[in-house]
Amino acid sequence: FSKEIGFKGYYEFKIHLAKDLGADNEQPVPESILRTDSSMDVFQKIMASEQEDLKYTTEMLNKDDFIKAVDMINQAEKIAFFGIGSSYVVAYDAFWHFSNIGKKAQVEQDQGAQMLLAQSLGKNDLAVAISLSGESKITNLNVKIAHSNGVPVISLTQNSKSEIALFSDCVLLTYSKNYQTHDLATASRIAQLAILDALCTGVAVKNWDYALEYHHNISKLIRSQQF
Repeated sequence: FSKEIGFKGYYEFKIHLAKDLGADNEQPVPESILRTDSSMDVFQKIMASEQEDLKYTTEMLNKDDFIKAVDMINQAEKIAFFGIGSSYVVAYDAFWHFSNIGKKAQVEQDQGAQMLLAQSLGKNDLAVAISLSGESKITNLNVKIAHSNGVPVISLTQNSKSEIALFSDCVLLTYSKNYQTHDLATASRIAQLAILDALCTGVAVKNWDYALEYHHNISKLIRSQQF
């Protein structure tokens, strides 16, 4: 149960439960950071935290779900990425990566444009929803719109019991030490970026020659405008 809700084990769950029930531990930085820490102390703790998120995400990610996600993306005619706040940054990065290997992809920042995008998707397309909590109202609405139109959905979240997971055909989980906003926007986001990078690479491997030629042409086009 402790691992299912995002902790390494019962001991970590017990410690966090005690803090939530008693101590006033609100602070503007991750809980591992102390007021007396030096700048290098902060650097080392943040790097260790992000390495830990990647380590535990690697251990807990379901192999079959990842393979299924690669196949779903590979078969899709168009991929639409959805996310708000810090999750939009992840969604845009994914759009850029997949576009560079020749996959037709789209992402929108405006909430109204996101809903229009969700409504425009067909059964041969794919919706990829990114929400750390799994309870972002706009992202969930877009998932429901896509789902109601028969569009396959992949979600990246830390909460396997969330509403976004309920309407997804494939759920990819990332590890979370806690649900503090500042942590969600840094280490946890890096874990999601890494998963999407791996998905993109997995699709490129399946389409090696096409992805190579497309990426070469795109790189040549971009370089022509840089110098």
